[in-house]
Amino acid sequence: MVQVDSEIIATFGDWVVTDYGIECTYTNYFIAKERLPEPDWIHHVCQNTWVNKVDFENAFKHALDVHNVISHQKEHY
Repeated sequence: MVQVDSEIIATFGDWVVTDYGIECTYTNYFIAKERLPEPDWIHHVCQNTWVNKVDFENAFKHALDVHNVISHQKEHY
């Protein structure tokens, strides 16, 4: 398990929404809040076989709300 040093706002399985952005507690994978508006995060991350797609998508959507980000992501992977 990877230690998360940022303040945890919400947890979705192995994914946590933090004051930094989104971080995975299973492996060292993170997305800074400044990068959340970039296109295709859901598709890109969910291509990894170790990712629980539902947990990541829920964490991602929550992070968008928490960090006040407008994104044109595809709704599903």
